[in-house]
Amino acid sequence: MLNLDKKIGLLLLCFFLTYCEEKTTQKEEISADVLAEYQKQFFRSYEHLYTEIKDSVQGWIHDSLLISLPYQVHPYQVDSIISFNEDSTRIFTTLNCRTEGYTNARSDDIQELGGAKIEGRWYFLMGNNWPIVRENYHEDAFAPLSFKELRAIAHKEIFPNYEMDPIKNEWRFDKAFFKAKFYDAFPECKTATDQGHCYDSTWKAKWQNQKTRKLDPVELESIKKEIKGGLIPFTQ
Repeated sequence: MLNLDKKIGLLLLCFFLTYCEEKTTQKEEISADVLAEYQKQFFRSYEHLYTEIKDSVQGWIHDSLLISLPYQVHPYQVDSIISFNEDSTRIFTTLNCRTEGYTNARSDDIQELGGAKIEGRWYFLMGNNWPIVRENYHEDAFAPLSFKELRAIAHKEIFPNYEMDPIKNEWRFDKAFFKAKFYDAFPECKTATDQGHCYDSTWKAKWQNQKTRKLDPVELESIKKEIKGGLIPFTQ
């Protein structure tokens, strides 16, 4: 049986994946119209990658990886916006999750997901996790946010800024965002002789480690039974 600390971490869908990073700067609001235009122009060009991400998450669920726990028991969607860095070797998106299995839950969940293209293959890793407190967005603290609402929050608060360059007629992205998420996170590579190889090999090592951490089948079944009960056990 899960101990209390572990159960809290798993069921709140936050601390078992990664720490929740505290914002240090005010993020400029990104317009919904801008992202709608971005998706309209580019979704077909990256639809194959969107499908690959969905298939990867389904693979994690099938293999009972630890990172798949929220998606084993709650409905989720891969966000349809995928942001690319300058050379299209790094991508960023989110997994938006409605924690509707528990009638007394007060938050939903947005999980960052990053991808690195290494030697022609994509490797996906989980990033920071953001519990979304419902009462901050509507009056009923126990009513799950819709996927539309979760997408809007992710686009406004978490995604990098995009804007159209009127002179070059092309999309500009926040380079500092990708630098912080994909490179500054690995300070050991800053002094490496071959920084590119260091960043890629470190990312692959984390991806491999992610695959080795699996859910205990007995614990998973226990959680699924508790979900059927409708209440988060440690708050009863």
